Amino acid sequence: MKTYVEKLIKEKSVTELDLRFPFYDEEYPENRNEIMVPSNQLGFTEAPSMSINEAIKILKDLKDLGANRVYFAAHVDHFSYYFYGTKLMEI
Repeated sequence: MKTYVEKLIKEKSVTELDLRFPFYDEEYPENRNEIMVPSNQLGFTEAPSMSINEAIKILKDLKDLGANRVYFAAHVDHFSYYFYGTKLMEI
């Protein structure tokens, strides 16, 4: 039997998603947009969606730093996502 450990490489947070586009207009940030989400969204997340391109960039950055695994966590109070890049190593 083998034993493994995960070493934390880096944490990256994406916070206050409800204060960003598309919730607020990029050209007129004082205007709040109405975002209609799937009716069952609250069943699977408590934080708003984020850009796939931004998520891919974060994952690529973590991978470039040596991470080969990742944890994702949502934070409802800050409407945020946290990415924890780890490296799985045999000990």
